[in-house]
Amino acid sequence: MKTGAKVGIGCLVALAVLVAALVVGGIWWVNSPTGAGWIRRVHTLKAGAESLKSLNRQYAFTPPADGRVTETRLKDYLAICKELKPKLAPDEQWLRAHQNQQGDLKDAKKGIDIVSHAMVEFAGALKSKKMSPAEFTWIQDQMQDAAREAAKAVSSPLQKRIAELKAQLQYKGLTAAQRGDLEQKLDQAQKESKQQPASELSHNAVLYQKYQGELNASDLGYFTGMLLRGQSDGNVSWGTREKD
Repeated sequence: MKTGAKVGIGCLVALAVLVAALVVGGIWWVNSPTGAGWIRRVHTLKAGAESLKSLNRQYAFTPPADGRVTETRLKDYLAICKELKPKLAPDEQWLRAHQNQQGDLKDAKKGIDIVSHAMVEFAGALKSKKMSPAEFTWIQDQMQDAAREAAKAVSSPLQKRIAELKAQLQYKGLTAAQRGDLEQKLDQAQKESKQQPASELSHNAVLYQKYQGELNASDLGYFTGMLLRGQSDGNVSWGTREKD
């Protein structure tokens, strides 16, 4: 995030930021009520961006050399997400509905208001846990890497076979003979699995597995990328972040 008003969230809010630049540059009709309203919005937007930047200074964060996320900080991260998700959900729905559309000035005004509101909410939630945007995004990155590691650990042919057999055993229409046959096959597959060398998961992958449900449920969708990463589409999906 290089300047207060430059927050990329797609074509629609790009229009909003362009309008903001016109207002700041004095090109808009500054003395009119409409112009004054735009100026207030731009100033609010800049103040919100600065509040997030200030948290990086106030709670300066250096990633640990071992790359381990502590369980305490992961819980703080989840608490922030859980606090923000219901507050930002209506705005995210509006953004998704208008993604990559060429909005008018009314839409641009709405876009600025959404960004400003999200910045205020994010700053407050982060501050409550004494966490910087840098630490927040670092934790998210580590958990996304851990999600991929955990997924690979259960994707071996034998593990897939065990999962399939367990799923088949859930079918209520099985005859006694069919159920017995499946149980025998499952028992054999599990014995073979125990004989294979253990694939040790990293600390972060174990932590991810423990909190996987909460991480998925509290995902903030657009807003982490939009506000804390400066990504144009705002999307950050679990297990899909590309390595830098």
